[in-house]
Amino acid sequence: SFCKWWVCDADTQSIELFQLSVKENEGMDHVFLKNMGRSRSHHWHSFDSDDEIQKLVADRKIPVLEIPAVDSSVLSRVRGAGLKLSDVVEDKKLEKVDLSTHMRIRGWLERCSNVLAGVLTLDAVKPDRKKAEAKVES
Repeated sequence: SFCKWWVCDADTQSIELFQLSVKENEGMDHVFLKNMGRSRSHHWHSFDSDDEIQKLVADRKIPVLEIPAVDSSVLSRVRGAGLKLSDVVEDKKLEKVDLSTHMRIRGWLERCSNVLAGVLTLDAVKPDRKKAEAKVES
């Protein structure tokens, strides 16, 4: 089955589009990802306290997950070097990045993986791991 992964940074329009997608695609599973790298906990108050959204999420058994933030200075160093996250992780000899950047990116990817692993085992949502990985990379 197909699963729609909705990444959001607490933008009202994005949340409204998410609601519309869920309502228009009743047969499709959804996963809602709060991008904490582009938002903070207090930005989610309206989402978390909206009865209509919470009923929709509960009725459709939609996982709501928080993707942790990574330090912006670390991302700036990676982007400044023209690297992909996979380049940083694969740089075991630390030829492209320093140890701190390498460890922070690895740690962040592991935390993200742990968050996503929970949803990949839920009965309500069974996305194909390879397809999900391919979409994340593209």
